Amino acid sequence: MKLASLRLDTACWLSIILETFFYGVYTIIFVAGASIFFNPSTRGRIPLLIAVPSLLLYLNASAHVVTTVVHGANGFIRIASQGQVDGAINYFATTVNGVNMCVLRVVLPYASLTAWLAILVQTTASTS
Repeated sequence: MKLASLRLDTACWLSIILETFFYGVYTIIFVAGASIFFNPSTRGRIPLLIAVPSLLLYLNASAHVVTTVVHGANGFIRIASQGQVDGAINYFATTVNGVNMCVLRVVLPYASLTAWLAILVQTTASTS
């Protein structure tokens, strides 16, 4: 099967499934990291410069999944229930999930930059 022969509604459905799966994996990783952060024996070793960006990235991922599911529900439930032929495909072809675009272009680079700067500060502090 060629990738070009994949219908747009099928691609959107697969993206929703994969995004929710990887969000679940990321939730497990985030909970494990939060349990390490809030553990009394490691409280002083993990700085807020790493904890705050990881919380921002988790909130970012949560917002991304919520808006993707809402966008998919609009296409698959509301538009498809109107009985139009290829209504969902036309909906996905003509709409852009604006919140996801804002998150991808504004929030994610800032949080990633903050996380990398925190790692850089930690490595330079530990070597000197």
